[in-house]
Amino acid sequence: MSEAHVTLYGSHAERFEEIREELEQQRGFEVGHADTVRELMAAWPGE
Repeated sequence: MSEAHVTLYGSHAERFEEIREELEQQRGFEVGHADTVRELMAAWPGE
């Protein structure tokens, strides 16, 4: 199994938090960082 770690800074980190907060509002519960990344990956065009 692979594992990846990512660190975001500045405006990229702020945008990630905005997306995570939007997901939390849509779902009505706290969304973790990994869940946020999975959601973004699922929305990515391709496979």
